[in-house]
Amino acid sequence: MKRFLIRILGVSLIPLPLGVLAVFMYFAEVKTYYRDLALPPDVTITASDDSIISLGVDPAYFPHFANRSAAGMGMAAGEVRLKDLAKRHPGQLKTVLLGLSTTKFCMPRDGRIGNSERGKAFLWILHPELRKTCPMREGENVYSLFFQAEIPKRLRKFTQSLFSRKKKFLSDAAGRFEPIDTCEFMENPAKVRDQLQEFLRLQCEVSGAQKSCVLRQSASFVRTAQSNGLEVVLVKMPVHKVLREGYRPEVLSSYHAACDQLRRQFNLRMLDYTEWNDSEAFWQNINHLNAHGAALFTKELVRDFGKTAAICR
Repeated sequence: MKRFLIRILGVSLIPLPLGVLAVFMYFAEVKTYYRDLALPPDVTITASDDSIISLGVDPAYFPHFANRSAAGMGMAAGEVRLKDLAKRHPGQLKTVLLGLSTTKFCMPRDGRIGNSERGKAFLWILHPELRKTCPMREGENVYSLFFQAEIPKRLRKFTQSLFSRKKKFLSDAAGRFEPIDTCEFMENPAKVRDQLQEFLRLQCEVSGAQKSCVLRQSASFVRTAQSNGLEVVLVKMPVHKVLREGYRPEVLSSYHAACDQLRRQFNLRMLDYTEWNDSEAFWQNINHLNAHGAALFTKELVRDFGKTAAICR
């Protein structure tokens, strides 16, 4: 009996270290999140959606710009971050860049935790508000998903950083991104072909605000920005011609129609880079720029941003 009780006690104590770790990481992430919301005094432009950063904007080349992306976290997370930025810096921000890519609009998303959404579980702990916009599947628990997705991911990244000598794509929960200095077109063409086939198998038309989760979230994002006195500039992000030419014509035209709908609905400026420089030396893969492409793209974006601003005046 005594041995049985000791065994029961031992088993019951197993989750305790994990629980302590979860609490520690939670408060560490909260601290990191709010520290990242700090802005230099001269910043007037920010990007709070993932496409604009993960595809190539380089803050080093963009005056008065702060990379405060919810990169890899989706539109709903970007909107929450934008609300927090506007609340913590009233009147300081003037403009938000909203990146719209074909991969964002033309790949189906169900707005739930699952598949690629699992990695977002921990952000949901930080932002219970997201539970309203991204309903969980019945029976799923955000804390159990945290242990399934977040801790293994962080351990994997830490291990890679110890043993890898290559410069990797750097990211963290605060949303800082740095494009890697490689070109898979040249170094790993097989991976590019596999990625292309995966994307083209998933492609679908953007069928209107009632059916398109991304279109609804984009509209909500714009409303939030405008209600806080921010100008929103839509940026149609570049994808390489290999992907662009692989889309069915009706899929690509539905993407352009969706972007135009947002522009007209909210009277926004829009910059179109869908047929931007296709030199493979500037691309990491079919939908992400490498460091060289990021630098060139940012310089052109700064130039065009200034031109359109002058015209609007």
